Amino acid sequence: DSTWSELILCLGKSVILCSIAEKGAMWCCILSFLCNHLFCVTTAKY
Repeated sequence: DSTWSELILCLGKSVILCSIAEKGAMWCCILSFLCNHLFCVTTAKY
């Protein structure tokens, strides 16, 4: 299913952003995760 592959790609990007973020920027990690996840879900619908 293409929707799952898109979701996995988005989650992967979030993990990468989290890993390169400064250790004190957990909020940045969470925001990037939510942002990528929402973007992935909204674009997968179309």
